[in-house]
Amino acid sequence: MLVRLTRKLAEYLDGVDLSYRSVNEIFDLPSREAELLIAEGWATHVTERPPKRRRSTAKRVPPEAGDTGRSVRVGSE
Repeated sequence: MLVRLTRKLAEYLDGVDLSYRSVNEIFDLPSREAELLIAEGWATHVTERPPKRRRSTAKRVPPEAGDTGRSVRVGSE
């Protein structure tokens, strides 16, 4: 059953391991565990998984050593 974790105060909630989960994350759980978290107010039921974000196909170029990110004007003044 798909759920969205609405709040998290511990790594284990009602015996369900959430140590690798974060608030607002949508994930699948066995029905018993999902219903327990929903009943206790830790999660809400989600009927449909949101579409995955598209990753950019553009390559990122790492900055060169010593690059401070500031632009430098070259030329005579």
